[in-house]
Amino acid sequence: MKNKKKLTPNLQALLAELSPIELETGIIRSNPQPPTGLLEVANSNPRHQLENAVLETDLRQALTRARKNSGATIREVANTEGISVARAHEIEHANLKLELQTLVRHANALGYEVSLTLTPKNSSLERIETMLQ
Repeated sequence: MKNKKKLTPNLQALLAELSPIELETGIIRSNPQPPTGLLEVANSNPRHQLENAVLETDLRQALTRARKNSGATIREVANTEGISVARAHEIEHANLKLELQTLVRHANALGYEVSLTLTPKNSSLERIETMLQ
C-alpha cells in the first residue's frame, strides 16, 4: 500500500500559483519582487514555500500515524499535553506553521521521542544523531 499524501489548503494554493511550465519542469522561479522585510525574505521563494509545506505535511502525517499507532484519541493526547482538543487537532491537521518544540511536545505526549539524524552523502563524513527534547 502506497503512503498517500493529502494536500493541505496552503499547499494547494501554492501549487495553484505555479505556471504550467513550472509544474511540468519542476523549476520554480523566485519571486521577482524584492522582499521588504525578514518575513518576506524567508517566504519569498516559491520553491522554499512549497518545500516547507511538503515537509510540514510529512511531519503532521507522522504525528497522526504515531497517535493512531499508540491507540490514543485526540482528546487523550490533548489531556496529556494540557492543551485543548482543538489545538491538538490543529497540530496534526491544520494549516498553521508547525514549530519544532510543538512537534517534540506532541510526539512526547504520544510516547515517542524525536531524533534528528544528519546522514552524510559523502562516506568520509560522520553520521550525526541527536535527540530533540
